[in-house]
Amino acid sequence: MIIRAITAIAAAGGLSLAPAVVAPNASAANAAPCVFEFHTGRPYMHEPVSVIAGGAVYCPDPPERFIATLSLQYRLNGRWVLRNSDSSNRIPEPMQNLATWAHCEDGYWRAIVDMWETRDGEEKVHTEESNLALIEC
Repeated sequence: MIIRAITAIAAAGGLSLAPAVVAPNASAANAAPCVFEFHTGRPYMHEPVSVIAGGAVYCPDPPERFIATLSLQYRLNGRWVLRNSDSSNRIPEPMQNLATWAHCEDGYWRAIVDMWETRDGEEKVHTEESNLALIEC
C-alpha cells in the first residue's frame, strides 16, 4: 500500500525514484595538512651532555594514516650527519609530541621532521626544518 502511494506520487512528478548521487567527499581534499612546531624553534642543550630536538604535530583534520620522523643532525666537516631520530605512526588527534636527543658536541645542530599523511588513499609528504643552533657543551 505504501509502495503504491510512493509510486503514484513519483508518477505525478512529486518524487524522484532515481538513485541518489552522492558527491565525492570534498572534505579530505580541503583538509588542513598537519604541521609541526619545534619547541624553542631549534635544538637546545640539556645539562649536562645532551642536545634535544622536539616539537608538536598538529592535525586539525586528522588523516587516515600518519607517520612522522624527527631527525637530529650535527654539522661535521661541512656536511650534516644524523645523530639520532625518532618516529611515530600514531595519528595526532589533534596533537602529538615528538622528541629525540643525542650526546652533545660543540658546533651547529638542526632538526628535520618528515611527515607522511594519507587522505582518501593519497599520500602527501611534508618536510620542515628547525632553525640552526650553535651549541657549546
